[in-house]
Amino acid sequence: MSQPIDWRRAVAALSSERERAVAAAGIIRSRGTPVQVDAARLDYADGRAEAGAVIAALLVALEGGSADAPPPELDQRWEIAIAARLRLGTAAQALLGVQEGERSAVLDLLADALPHVTAAIGALWAAAQSREARTRKTVAGLLVVARWPEFDAEARG
Repeated sequence: MSQPIDWRRAVAALSSERERAVAAAGIIRSRGTPVQVDAARLDYADGRAEAGAVIAALLVALEGGSADAPPPELDQRWEIAIAARLRLGTAAQALLGVQEGERSAVLDLLADALPHVTAAIGALWAAAQSREARTRKTVAGLLVVARWPEFDAEARG
């Protein structure tokens, strides 16, 4: 069972997934063959679409249009986004020449993100229930920043 986390850590988790996806996409764009880049573009689009759907649902909840509990499909959608990001990470690491044993250790660490999905979504949903407008506005602003950019967008520094 996941331990409860607050909305700040939940937003940080969503943002870190975005950064990992953007970094992997950048490596693949710069080092991959056209076929590898196209495959990465598809994985990135899957992850971006699912992460965008989760963030959109959370933003609606923050505006006051939410039920008491997050819909179960939000967890499923975020798991799909993380799986897409993991595929991108694997492809990027292969292009960097990371050895198989090293890659497994890194992917094992990244896979630790999956059990925290429910906790992060739950924490953000709880923030949406907050009566404090300032908290809801702050969370909404941070979620907007956590959206994944287009695959071909330049990484911001």
